[in-house]
Amino acid sequence: MEYLTSEAFHQQSESIQNILLHTSILERLNASLCSAVTGKANGHEILEALEKTGLFLEPLEGEPGWYRYHRCFQDFLYHLLQRSAREMLPKLHSRASSWFEQQADYPAAIEHALAARDFERAIKLIEQIAQPMLTQCKFALLVKWLMAIPDELILSHPLLCLTYAWAMMFQGYTSNIENYLRNVRLPASQETSAPTYGRVDEAYWKAVIAAVHGYLANLQGRIQDALKAANYAARHLPAIDLPIRIQTMMVTGVTIWLEGREAEAIPYFEQAYRDNLASGSLPFACVCAWVQAKLYAIQGSLHKSMALLQSAQQTIERAHEGKTNEPLLATGMLLLGMGDIYCQWNNTEEALHYLLKGIEMCKNWEARGLVGPALVDGLITLALMKQIQGQVAEADELVSQAEQYAYKYSLHFYTSLSLRIFRKRLQLEDGMRVTQFILDRLPQTSFLYELDQFMDVRLLLQQKEFDQALALLGNLLELAYSTGHLSSIIEIHVLQALAHYGKQDLMSAGRFLCQALAEGAPEHFMRNFLDKGRAMSELLERVLDLRRKAPRLDWPNFSQDYALGMLKVLKGSKWSLTRTERFVRKAPSVELLEPLTPKELEVLHLARQGLANQEIAEKMCLEVCTIRWHMKNMYGKLQVHNRVQLVMKAQELNL
Repeated sequence: MEYLTSEAFHQQSESIQNILLHTSILERLNASLCSAVTGKANGHEILEALEKTGLFLEPLEGEPGWYRYHRCFQDFLYHLLQRSAREMLPKLHSRASSWFEQQADYPAAIEHALAARDFERAIKLIEQIAQPMLTQCKFALLVKWLMAIPDELILSHPLLCLTYAWAMMFQGYTSNIENYLRNVRLPASQETSAPTYGRVDEAYWKAVIAAVHGYLANLQGRIQDALKAANYAARHLPAIDLPIRIQTMMVTGVTIWLEGREAEAIPYFEQAYRDNLASGSLPFACVCAWVQAKLYAIQGSLHKSMALLQSAQQTIERAHEGKTNEPLLATGMLLLGMGDIYCQWNNTEEALHYLLKGIEMCKNWEARGLVGPALVDGLITLALMKQIQGQVAEADELVSQAEQYAYKYSLHFYTSLSLRIFRKRLQLEDGMRVTQFILDRLPQTSFLYELDQFMDVRLLLQQKEFDQALALLGNLLELAYSTGHLSSIIEIHVLQALAHYGKQDLMSAGRFLCQALAEGAPEHFMRNFLDKGRAMSELLERVLDLRRKAPRLDWPNFSQDYALGMLKVLKGSKWSLTRTERFVRKAPSVELLEPLTPKELEVLHLARQGLANQEIAEKMCLEVCTIRWHMKNMYGKLQVHNRVQLVMKAQELNL
């Protein structure tokens, strides 16, 4: 600091000192901006003079004519300006704000308006870009700006207040939102400063509050309230107010879905997806595609679900291309959906790749209220994979992460229910409180109720209460047929087969298992069978043997290849069939606790070349966390503790 003061600053002329101080409010500067802020017309000469001083002014790479001060020097200058000429700050920031507004750089203009405490100007600027920012999910920046403005000013600008409310809700902060909106002061002229929306009168504002109420009621699990409010908003919002109408459409779709009416809900998300794409709201389009794919999966259409996710990813990334150099983190939701389906298909490598990448992208996305349900779903699927592999502690840790996330950001009640249901799976204990919690909010036709009851059936099977389990499954089957939940129907038939097998009734067990195989084969359902473990392996083997010996048994027909492939997985590796078979043909004949997968062999080959995890990730086009996962798995399989031991053991086994 002493050097900067005595040697660098005070040796300059008074004119240069003033220029340095006045431009210290700028994160970057060019000739035109210098002229605007300093009030001098010779901006080029100013920059030339500053460059000649050698005072920590450096050009910005890739931006000809733009410069910035070294951070330490800028901090020193700004600190000195605050001490020596604080009264100049509002004027300087106002000049900068005006210049940035003329260049259509509204974020910079708003920052300087706020720094000048010119709140009315900041409000005017925010109103011009609020809707595009909501559309692109720039919630954190909107909330930061609006929190800097006194509430009494925001409440006199209804649409800005509404922007604040939506941004807060999508960030996961929902307390007092409705009361806040009810305190809004409507303009006497009944006209808004943003003419796109037309009149802002009491009727319009009542519809707006209904839309917000519907969104919050849906989050909190007040399904009937949500549906009633959303319907009111849909009837009374003007057609031109498309963003809120789309949100209302999505709320209606979610509400209908949670009641177990997936077929009725899908058209709402199809339309909302198209409208969001047309309006350029790509993150919301990702949300719609993820939910729609989930509904297809519940109905048992796994291939249709995967096709939708892949198509949406391509369409949305194409639409995003060229708009910014940053990736669209919202597409992480689509990757999580793909990972869930790959897990169902027992394609463990692909499931792991998409889940880890999707979780990383979603955690880095600021729209936590929107991305939360998909992120929690992804963490639960990953926890399921861990549990199946016997890593119960790791599964528990993943669920704890999801619970912390759900609690911190007040996520949709669907997420808390999903987590409580999965906790029942991990702990396999009586969960009547969870069941009652669900029934207080949802009808028995909801797929969440079905998931909860499946956990109770598993507990009954473990306790050898087979008749009680069968009675419960009979009721569930009737409900599942009424809603068209094919994924649940398959699960019910699998559990019925195991219950009858527990009663030593092989004929009934065989009939229900064959029915499940016939239903699961077209969409290649695997996890419903594989996660039942040894009991399913024994039953399937006996059923196939009996079917071979007595081909005329009155059992449903199913694909023999599908069943034999499933038996092979149950009796052998946890890895997917296709990749396992490819590996078996190439792998050396060594005694391993579990064979290395093709991806692990590729990672191992690169590690033996001395490449670090980052370099391996770049060569394989994977995330570093995925490489670490593969390395950790290889340590366990080869019974080593570090990278050196891994390479030595690989050489020893000729891998």
